[in-house]
Amino acid sequence: MSEDLLFELGTEEIPPAFLPEVARNLRNDLRKGLEDERLNFGEIELFYTPRRLAIKVIDLQKRQEDRVEKHRGPSKEIGLDENGDYTIAAEKFAEGNGATEEDLYVEDTGEGTYFFVDEKIEGKGARELLPEMLSSITKNLDQPEKMRWDDSSVRFIRPIRWITCLLGSKKVDLAIGNVKASDNTRGHRFHGNEIVNLDEPGRYEEKLEANYVIPDPESRLEKMEHKISEILSDLSASMASEEEFLELLSNTVEYPTVVSGSFPDEFLNLPDELLFKTLTEEARLIPLVDSEGDPISTFLGFRDGPSDETGRVRRGYESVINARLRDSKFFFDHDREQSLEEYLDELKMVTFQEELGSIYDKVARMRKIAEWFSSNLEEVDPELADRATQLSKADLVTEVVDEFPSLEGTIGAYYAEFSGEPEEVVQGIKQHYRPRNSRDETPEHPTAFVASISDKLDTLLGSFLIGEKPTGTKDPYGLRRKADGIVRTMIDREINVDASDLLDYAGSLYEMEGAGEAVRSLKEYFQERMERVLERIYDTPYDVVNAVGGGDGLNFYDSYLRAKTLEKFKERQEMEDLVDLFTRIVNITEGREKGEVNPKVFQLSQEKVLWNKVTGKMNEIEKLAREQSYEEMARELLNLKKPIDEYFDNVMVMADDEEQQKNRINFLLYLKEPFLQLGDLSRIVTE
Repeated sequence: MSEDLLFELGTEEIPPAFLPEVARNLRNDLRKGLEDERLNFGEIELFYTPRRLAIKVIDLQKRQEDRVEKHRGPSKEIGLDENGDYTIAAEKFAEGNGATEEDLYVEDTGEGTYFFVDEKIEGKGARELLPEMLSSITKNLDQPEKMRWDDSSVRFIRPIRWITCLLGSKKVDLAIGNVKASDNTRGHRFHGNEIVNLDEPGRYEEKLEANYVIPDPESRLEKMEHKISEILSDLSASMASEEEFLELLSNTVEYPTVVSGSFPDEFLNLPDELLFKTLTEEARLIPLVDSEGDPISTFLGFRDGPSDETGRVRRGYESVINARLRDSKFFFDHDREQSLEEYLDELKMVTFQEELGSIYDKVARMRKIAEWFSSNLEEVDPELADRATQLSKADLVTEVVDEFPSLEGTIGAYYAEFSGEPEEVVQGIKQHYRPRNSRDETPEHPTAFVASISDKLDTLLGSFLIGEKPTGTKDPYGLRRKADGIVRTMIDREINVDASDLLDYAGSLYEMEGAGEAVRSLKEYFQERMERVLERIYDTPYDVVNAVGGGDGLNFYDSYLRAKTLEKFKERQEMEDLVDLFTRIVNITEGREKGEVNPKVFQLSQEKVLWNKVTGKMNEIEKLAREQSYEEMARELLNLKKPIDEYFDNVMVMADDEEQQKNRINFLLYLKEPFLQLGDLSRIVTE
């Protein structure tokens, strides 16, 4: 027997950015709770709006199945005396479990023979279990933030105003804090009935939609998309905002109605990013572009309720956004009254970090890092890279960035262009914050990736120096993203520089105690992040990552090239041959220190043949390694397979003669080195 369950928490408005996550956590916790209580169920449907979190469980089992719990008692030797009668120990075991001696039985457990007794546990009803389960789930729900609003001990993301809980057609007696459950829900705050009676869970959506609430988030989003599509078709336009923004908007309303409005064409002269940011952040409006991708003066907004027949909502939107756009235009025009360079001195008044100085101090360090970096890159003009780095943070003190912090870099690039800076400098400023996250592209222009890496590296090193390292639960400065961004940029832009050298130089810029230790610690952290980036961003198999990881160097691009070579070879029989060759060498030389090889000591022909083969190819192998032609290098090493196999088949490396043994081990250590330039092949998993 089964019934449907409906559980709804009515709340004050939950922030739309948090709403889906909190709702999913509620569903997951309820699923686990039902499973833990051994209550079978069918589908779990999830509903949420800004004012409610709801779950419908289809075909919830009415009652737990009865079960038998097996209890172990004393061993047979202790439970029976020499006459085969029950001892006091056996009698007490039976009595303690509410059983008689006749209920006892013995069973071999593999660890010995013991007395057992079975306890029949009658299943409880779902209606009996749900109140405590739902109350506990609500109170312990994982949420980004929690608050208190009355004298109960309950803390939730927003105040709970009502609870609806139905099992079948009957209310479940439940209280959370000072709020008791009922069989009523509530309609739209302004356009629906305050009390909406529910006679059974199956009519939940129907009754709410009649009261201007669409509880299913997918249906709500589809309603918005359908109407938007009609309007865009009529205008021959498209949305300028991301799809995620539309989903966010759908979580701010319970019954969305699309409202179209416009603003004066004069505001189309603002930079696109500033125009779009004003519309989306200030009024949560959707900006539109024409078929050429140019902004148009029409926008889309949303009313929470029935259609805007009188146009009052549209006029309200237009009034608000016109005022906001006038503000943005004023900030933009006022900022341009001086050149971008003239803002630099103001950076002295902006603290980067109390122990690390101002943003001006940070930029000074960035310029020195960029200077060293540029000198090691042929494709970079050092003067342009320095200029881009110098101006990269100047827009932080402008009025536009003060109003819209996310436009940092973007608005600075516009101001640099207006100030007559070269295009290379403009692009360097514009792109230097990239990548901001794992989905963002890495900077493309040489001046940009120099400024980007210099910026991120200075932040990382400074943070490590003052003890602000990221942990498993804390990363307040986004250091993981910055480290990953450096690794990705050096790989994507084929920057063939060892970051260890760059870190050593950056560390020398700090006249603070502990700089050397901070550099060492950051090198270890970069090694860890490189391995995660190779595996997660570039889909490199874990064993290949392990093979190219480690070592003292941090040439991320070189590690990437070696990883891709090994990954390609993994698909062929040749990889097994490479791994086998390397592993045989490693097994014998493990823990040994390299010494000089004396070819005159060789006694067997196989030694001499292999020595001649190796020394004859070593120059070519080293040349291929320098050129990073790792696939060809691997083939050269594979050509040594036959003489290496013959060597191991005929030469006793651990000879009784100490001189012979030492020379042969030194030879294998010499032979191991070119393999290691590809990676630690012993870590590769072959079938």
